[in-house]
Amino acid sequence: MKACRKLEYFGIALLLLTLPLVETPKQVAFWLALLGFAGAFFAGGAGRARLPVRFDDPVATAAVAMWLVCLMSTAVNWPLAAGFKGLRDASACVLLFWLLHRRRSPAAVRRLPLFLVLGLFAAVVRGGLAWHTGSTPIWELHSVGVVTRSAIYIGMGIFVLIGVLLDSESGFTPPVKYGALTGAVGLFAVLLVMGSRGALLAFVAGIGGLLPLAGGNRTFRAALGCLAVGGIVAAVLVMTQYRDSAAGERIRHLKANISRRGIHLDRDILVNDLNRIDHWRLGLRQVLEGGRPLLGVGPRNFSAVAVDGFSFDPPLSTYGTIWTKPGHAHNLLLTKAAEEGLLGVAALLVFLGAAARRLGRGRSPCGGLHWSRVAAVGALILPLIAGMFNSPFQNENAWLAMMLIGVGTRRRYGPAGPLSLPCRPQDDAAGMVSTCRHH
Repeated sequence: MKACRKLEYFGIALLLLTLPLVETPKQVAFWLALLGFAGAFFAGGAGRARLPVRFDDPVATAAVAMWLVCLMSTAVNWPLAAGFKGLRDASACVLLFWLLHRRRSPAAVRRLPLFLVLGLFAAVVRGGLAWHTGSTPIWELHSVGVVTRSAIYIGMGIFVLIGVLLDSESGFTPPVKYGALTGAVGLFAVLLVMGSRGALLAFVAGIGGLLPLAGGNRTFRAALGCLAVGGIVAAVLVMTQYRDSAAGERIRHLKANISRRGIHLDRDILVNDLNRIDHWRLGLRQVLEGGRPLLGVGPRNFSAVAVDGFSFDPPLSTYGTIWTKPGHAHNLLLTKAAEEGLLGVAALLVFLGAAARRLGRGRSPCGGLHWSRVAAVGALILPLIAGMFNSPFQNENAWLAMMLIGVGTRRRYGPAGPLSLPCRPQDDAAGMVSTCRHH
């Protein structure tokens, strides 16, 4: 059984390393983790395993409810053009949430940010080189996809590093925390250069979501200052030294639809925005008039929406020129509603609400923070807000978000509130090691 648990953890670590980098190894890692868990479960660990259906754990129960809605939508709409792809992705999300939601040793949880950050930085360097050499038009993560999705992934990585910086329970040393701060500043500069407006808006919203947890923490305020300075320096450097480069174009893209006359949409410059609005209108029309309000057209089956079956006034401006077959609604909730119906949207919102409630109530005995709680806040907010402008909740972003939410919402405290654990104050001159240590 011990070997199976090691195999499970090895699979999780390998998945975090390879998720933004390459396709095949991350699939192998997923199955290794699942095989390790199954081996430990059937070899005598079943008594300790946290099954997904536990009615005393609203977060885990809500995760399974999402999967059940996906299963029902698949069944009533079968056959689907994408086959079981949507159900398979939903199953992977729930299984990864479950694997990370189970109890683990503090040492095992403490090592998880290392694997995630190593894989992320490798993917950022690979994507940057591909962009610099002209292999790709925009700085993206190879295995994650288009710029908005890649920026969401990087944003969640920044929240993991901020979590390490603010952590007061895992025993991270000052050099590790300074390294986390440096990495966060570097990734934020990359996020800015990538030029995804939705991802930057989501990042700001995520920082706002952290204020109730860390607003009074001086290290958090200092980190925000460092991020702001790093972003300003990166933007000034690009606009003064590389103004006519692709990087300068992405910086200008951030303010492309803002001028002295306010927010505007220009057909010649912002055709992507018009394309996005057309997909919003199509998704909303499918939800309201498509005839399948409860369970939608099926997971990953948005392409089955009959565009010509609806009348639009004014007509869709990009249909027939930019696109002829829709892939998704360019909005997370509209895509979910069109594909899995109102039940799918309700299940997703209940899950996110249950996770947010757990994060808000699961306070440390000493009033400190665990890195996983900070990371989970980012995983809750960034995919939801940025997803309103492009990315549906699927693939690498959904996998990482479910893993971070899973580890961040573990029940590390008693059901009636924080456990009465002794605390030992410990501070250093820089304030980088906070005041809570559990015996």
